[in-house]
Amino acid sequence: GRQPRSATAVRTIGIGFIHNNQPCIHTSVMKLTVVGLGGKHELEVKAADTLAAVKAQLAPLVSLPPEELKLVAKGKTPPDATPLSALGLADGGKLMLMRSQAGAKSLQQRGKAAAPASATSANSRPLGAPPWLSIGCEVDYLDSGGERHSAVVQAIHTDDPPQLYCTVALAGGGERQTPLDRVQPRGGGGGAGGG
Repeated sequence: GRQPRSATAVRTIGIGFIHNNQPCIHTSVMKLTVVGLGGKHELEVKAADTLAAVKAQLAPLVSLPPEELKLVAKGKTPPDATPLSALGLADGGKLMLMRSQAGAKSLQQRGKAAAPASATSANSRPLGAPPWLSIGCEVDYLDSGGERHSAVVQAIHTDDPPQLYCTVALAGGGERQTPLDRVQPRGGGGGAGGG
């Protein structure tokens, strides 16, 4: 008669465990949707998991190290050690994924390192770039206020295929990374009338 007794013991423990204010919340797996950085990812997590654990799951999906990721929950950026349960996230909850400051810096450095390589052939033009746009060509750059600046294209970036963007060197000094809709062929766009 040993087997039945041990089975009964397990069953009793099980009932007591479930009865104690539903601890199964902490062990059950829930689905979490993470949106950002050009994608949407559905993860299976536990309420006790920390944001650091979520970043570790996301890192291979977005091809970035966890320290370059920033998770935003309900408009706030909690520390990595915060468990999901503390954020009030339930099954089907959502998090926003952004790039941390460290990630943005490393992206700039990588962009700078990649610029000379992409400039090897002056005519190299990525798919989707307009015919007048090539590395080294002179363009008009429109800043956020609509002001027109003379600039030279330093690099055309293709790491975000739906939205090409380029690095331009302004005639007055400084560089800008800008989407293509803010760059026009020199003298195009109606020409700036003399003031």
